[in-house]
Amino acid sequence: MADETETSPQKMVEMPRAVHELRTGKGPGNVIVPGTIITDAIAKKHKLDDETMLALIATGAVNVAEVLTV
Repeated sequence: MADETETSPQKMVEMPRAVHELRTGKGPGNVIVPGTIITDAIAKKHKLDDETMLALIATGAVNVAEVLTV
């Protein structure tokens, strides 16, 4: 059994989160559902660059959430 006193280093980071459904293309796989934390991998898959993310935040389609990382 693992020692419960050992913990991995955790920290809070700010990450973008979809507020609304985001359609990034015509296909069924080109949707980001509300509540999704938009990681670098998701942003790359959906071709969301920094400028686009800032525009989505400005319009309220995406907000910034604090996320606990390990």
